[in-house]
Order: sequence, then C-alpha cells, then structure tokens
Amino acid sequence: MSATIHSIMNSKTYTANGMRLMFYNGDVDTICQFLGDQWFIENLVTERNLTVLYDRQQWTYQSAPQYAPTIAGYAKAWDQNLVQLTVKV
Repeated sequence: MSATIHSIMNSKTYTANGMRLMFYNGDVDTICQFLGDQWFIENLVTERNLTVLYDRQQWTYQSAPQYAPTIAGYAKAWDQNLVQLTVKV
C-alpha cells in the first residue's frame, strides 16, 4: 500500500490541485484500529521527510447552537496535505 500512497502523493493531480490525503479510523475500532494506520503513516512521514503541521489535537462538533461542542475525535497533520483523523464512537 505504501507504493500506492507514494504514487498518489507524487502525482501531478495531487500536487497541482492541492488535494488532501486523509486516513481516518474509529477510536475503538477493533477491525481497522487506528494504531496500525498511525504506524503506517509515521513510516510514510519518515520516508517522505514530512513536517508536522500540528500534533495530535482534538476536534469537535456542535449539533446545534444551544449545545456545547463535543469532542468528536483527534487529528494530526503534516505538510503535503496529509492528515490522520480519529472518530470517537
């Protein structure tokens, strides 16, 4: 899979159009656990020598103005428009 991701990130379509690549998982998903994707992404980041734009931070949603924001999961981003996102379930 790494070769496929490298191919996508090296393509003119990806670079010329400002496309983004996002990997996402559920926080407690037992089939596609986020740790496996996190290890994959960390290896990809090392291979491509990417810079962290922001470290793991929570992201929120607000279902209506009268409700307080709720933590929806966590996100981390690197340059070259690479993002890892987890979703709380």
